[in-house]
Amino acid sequence: MSEGKDDGGVSRRKFLRTAAGTATAAGATGTAAAQEGGGNESGGNMSAGGNGSGGGGGGGATTTVAVGPGGQLVFEPEEVEIEPGGTVEWVWESGGHNVVPEEGEWGYEEIAGPGTTYSHTFEEAASFEYVCEPHAGAGMVGSVTVGSGGGGGSSTILPSSAKAIGVAATAAMMSTLGLAYFFIRYGGDYEQPGE
Repeated sequence: MSEGKDDGGVSRRKFLRTAAGTATAAGATGTAAAQEGGGNESGGNMSAGGNGSGGGGGGGATTTVAVGPGGQLVFEPEEVEIEPGGTVEWVWESGGHNVVPEEGEWGYEEIAGPGTTYSHTFEEAASFEYVCEPHAGAGMVGSVTVGSGGGGGSSTILPSSAKAIGVAATAAMMSTLGLAYFFIRYGGDYEQPGE
């Protein structure tokens, strides 16, 4: 071995470091791209009234849902159960999000920033699914169940978006380890310079 001399070849260690760095950069880029909302980051309080007036019928309680708490790509809580006539208020804690129902005419489709609030009163007993369009692929989804669900529901210990990220991260790590094992095991015999 000659010291201080670089033969221009790529060692296994250098290759693995480069591959790990590339995988990390690719993962971070995907997350950063998902967080960049396409537009209106005014940060003002663009409160929008719900479609229902809530007048008469005794009305229900208001339940608050945090949109992107702590910069995370989640609704907190992800699942809400209310009685008919109850109101859900979404409060933006980070930017680049919206609330769009999978079915129906309610929702806040404009990409908004911190301080924005939107509320909607749900009158009919049903289940309503909604997403944040820029981050739906990252698992930013939620649901509102109106009416008593009959009890006995299971409590979610971990939000499904966190589970999806955990499964994806585990798969990425396992594939990287498998590739590293393949290169270490079957990388070939390389002649050392000067031998």
